[in-house]
Amino acid sequence: MAETLHLTEEGEEIWTRFSTHMQFSGGFGLFVIFSSFPGLINLFRERLELQLQFQVNRLQPVRTEEPLDLPDHLLALIREEKPGLREMRAPLWVEFWERGDETDRDSWEKARVALLHRLNLQRDLLRSRLSRPFILVLPGDYRPHIREIAPDFWSVRTHNFILDSSLLSTTPPAQFFDVGSRDPGKEPTIFHPELAEAMLREWQRVKDRSGPGVIQAGFHAVDVTLEMGQGERGKEIAERVLELARAAAKTETPEALRDLSISLNKAGAIQEQLGELEGAEKAFGESLEISRRLLQSVGESPQALRDLAVSLEKVGDIRQALGQLEGAEEMFGRSLEVFGRLHTNLGDTPQALWGVATSNWKCADSAKSLGKTAAAREYFQESLQLWEKLAESYPQQAEHRKWAEEARKRLAELEEG
Repeated sequence: MAETLHLTEEGEEIWTRFSTHMQFSGGFGLFVIFSSFPGLINLFRERLELQLQFQVNRLQPVRTEEPLDLPDHLLALIREEKPGLREMRAPLWVEFWERGDETDRDSWEKARVALLHRLNLQRDLLRSRLSRPFILVLPGDYRPHIREIAPDFWSVRTHNFILDSSLLSTTPPAQFFDVGSRDPGKEPTIFHPELAEAMLREWQRVKDRSGPGVIQAGFHAVDVTLEMGQGERGKEIAERVLELARAAAKTETPEALRDLSISLNKAGAIQEQLGELEGAEKAFGESLEISRRLLQSVGESPQALRDLAVSLEKVGDIRQALGQLEGAEEMFGRSLEVFGRLHTNLGDTPQALWGVATSNWKCADSAKSLGKTAAAREYFQESLQLWEKLAESYPQQAEHRKWAEEARKRLAELEEG
């Protein structure tokens, strides 16, 4: 049996930088990976696919058995980009790292050079038509060659990563995860310090402009300030983003209305962090109404269902903080029902299972605070089963095991009275 491959601590650091770029990319970004190790390339691709599933998104991989066909195929995909992929900002993953065997090695190299020449000529097309991350995987020793073959294309890169065998291990690195420090309803967010500062600088650069890209830059900047505990700084950014989103939402398009809903949630989160709970409740409530309208207009898409479930949960959280326990219980129950519909539609995807697991957790905490021990026990048991299912299906995600352990502790506490 083949040994399971893991990343070393240095590999995990590189993965964190890469995944954070993917998580917060607001438009076109060129990311070049240099590697000749298929196990390492597959590990990064599979992790990215899992991360995107949590965000109700997907990866668009592009590979070919006939290397000479790839340049035309790729440029056709870019020119005729599908609206759904563009709206989701689904990353485009292009693998062209293979050398081939002795019979077709020249074909692979000619095709690689041809692709880079074409991309060099079409870099403006890429930036104007491809409003999502573009990940190009090239051989590990190809960095000097790309500078010579495609200097203009190389100049517009966002970042590049070198993945070599020193980043692989057969034993997992130490895990750094404190289950008591986070709400299970908040999916893991890790900011690399350099990227966090870059996001804040980008906001300063564009804050006086308008448009969807500016709003996305504002979302990223607010997230950074929330993570860093800089509420006052975040409030100023959130207010400007909300102003831009309200102006854009006058068009009543689903995209603009969703941006407004997200803007309100960001503003509410900042107010909650600053202890301005009534203001947070108002912002979350308005976001919830927009999410309901969007579900009615666009139908039960995964994104619309998830947005509604999250909005209901946020209103529940703030009501709980305000001591409105019955109102919180109602919101958590409705959120669980919507997450359940999402699970029914998507099946056992990690995002759907995570949503139902955390929603059951919220309902359990709410029931416990109201003295409804039997209901709390039932919700914790359901949450435990889902965390265990996630841990079994996705063993590389340590937080699943940690939340399962925490659910067992909560159940034991209920049994002890």
